Amino acid sequence: MKNLIFAIIVYAFSSPVFAQSPAAESAFAEPAVVYWDSAEGKVLRARMPADADYWQLAPNFAAQITQSYCSVASAITVLNAMPISKPVDPAYAPYAYFTQSNFFTPEVVKIISPQTVLAMGMTRQEMAETLSRQGVKAISIAGDTLSEEGLRTLLKKALGDDGQFVLANYYRGALGQVGGGHWSALAAYDAQSDSVLILDVAKYKYPPAWVSINLLRQAIATLDRFMKLHPASPALDYALYLKGIVNFNDDLGMFASITRQDLAERDQKASKESFEAFKDLTTRFPASRYTPDASQRMTYIVNSLAQYEVHVARYYYARGAYVAAINRAQVAVSDYHGVPAIEEALFIIVKSYDALGMTQLRDDAQRVLVKNYPQTEYLTRGFKASSDPWWKLW
Repeated sequence: MKNLIFAIIVYAFSSPVFAQSPAAESAFAEPAVVYWDSAEGKVLRARMPADADYWQLAPNFAAQITQSYCSVASAITVLNAMPISKPVDPAYAPYAYFTQSNFFTPEVVKIISPQTVLAMGMTRQEMAETLSRQGVKAISIAGDTLSEEGLRTLLKKALGDDGQFVLANYYRGALGQVGGGHWSALAAYDAQSDSVLILDVAKYKYPPAWVSINLLRQAIATLDRFMKLHPASPALDYALYLKGIVNFNDDLGMFASITRQDLAERDQKASKESFEAFKDLTTRFPASRYTPDASQRMTYIVNSLAQYEVHVARYYYARGAYVAAINRAQVAVSDYHGVPAIEEALFIIVKSYDALGMTQLRDDAQRVLVKNYPQTEYLTRGFKASSDPWWKLW
């Protein structure tokens, strides 16, 4: 993977399906967008530097084939511009070329299916992971982590380097355009106007456009900013869902499946923030199309939080800190109900009381364990092997 996609994969929305009214969308700063065929646009394109990414992207530009495929069209535009191995689509056989169909390889489908993209779009984490499965290196950067100067410095370098490309997920409303979140490739930086060229993959809607660094930074604002400015937006349920997904995916991490790091071994801040977003969604929008999936993820997160307490309790037990182990295991038992982690928490309590020589409390805890988990194997086989992740159910 010697080739690099420098992906500014920032979350505002990742699906353009939910359009806002023009009045609502211009609630940000007054947009100053310069379109390709305008008089000023012609001046800007005439002085485009020879090493701008535009010259590599333009011959490979792909318009999205559905209104929710902006992420896929943007990805293949960049992939086809790179000197990497490409798949063969039957429509173009025997010539190898990325299309919006063959982008979904078996490895990519493990991350996200075409049906999911069609219905919900793609998050920045999913974009980074799908690109990595195509043989390139993708770096994901959240928009709110960059200052204006930091964004300018990054783009000046990435858009003038033939080995790097930039994909951006931005909010159309910040540009005075119709639509919600949208993916496109960035193609050039103009120092004199301090602006960036967006190659809009929805070319049936908008031509390429130059936007200032300041305006671009507004367009890649966080979901919290959008929800504060547009509390009555018809896309608010999706905003809450995506906020939950962003934190959910950040908690999982791109390399979890490779390192086999137990999810419960990580700091649980992202899990808690994800849970709160999903809870807000399911409470406020019970009929939303995103509520069933959010409910399932909430169940998953609750077990993750409980397992985190069990992981800490197990750590204390292994080091002979039995009182501390009991306290952390009891947190899992008292704060979380009906989740698989409780079984091990009770077992840790049993073992810790036994190690302390407190037989009556040990027997009481064991009775609770057996009553609630009559088929428990902990009393016969002990703790799970460390190579078997807690979340692996097969």
